[in-house]
Amino acid sequence: MSRRALRAGDHIWVEAPAGLGTRRIDTQLVARDDRQYLVLCHAPDLEGVDVGPDAVVSASWHRNGRREETQVQVSHIATYPVGTLVLNEVTPANGTDAGENTREAPRLHRVLPAQVWTPETGHLAAVIVDISTGGARLRLRERPPALECDVVLGCGDEPVELRATVLEIIPPGVAGRQHEVRLQFLGAGEEAAAHIDSAVRRGVSDAIAELGFDARAASP
Repeated sequence: MSRRALRAGDHIWVEAPAGLGTRRIDTQLVARDDRQYLVLCHAPDLEGVDVGPDAVVSASWHRNGRREETQVQVSHIATYPVGTLVLNEVTPANGTDAGENTREAPRLHRVLPAQVWTPETGHLAAVIVDISTGGARLRLRERPPALECDVVLGCGDEPVELRATVLEIIPPGVAGRQHEVRLQFLGAGEEAAAHIDSAVRRGVSDAIAELGFDARAASP
């Protein structure tokens, strides 16, 4: 089962015990890394939900006309100021995940600010869709005409400026309402790479902190 298609903004349905039955909660993905998901929902949907610190629940979504499903552990839950769940993937008994190919570097799926610059277009506003130390996928309104560009990534406390080559451009209608551009970073120095790696590894935790509350651990 592949979860690579899951992206920030997608809907995930979580089925959790509530009272004498099961409640199906419509949540929206805010951020995910290789193992955990941060999802938001309407706070009343979490009232009466019974999940302990080791509770394993079902999570499902639809992509390209297909329904995908996996098991996740609820590690944190909050109802203020918005309904929030932190879901951790459950490692199979054999310790492997056949649905995902092993990555050499962690990847964060989260909407973050960015800019793309080329001599022909000047600065173009963009958003990061996903990012790793080796490259990123950006969403922007205008198609960059160049094969290479300068990119400013808003990941962490300070923006990171890099040179990048354009590997793929996905036009509107396929990617949604905007263009998507897949970039490979060129000659990223140790400092820039370390900055991106730190932002990727902290991505879900940073997203929780930016919501302005402390999500409590799931209660027994």
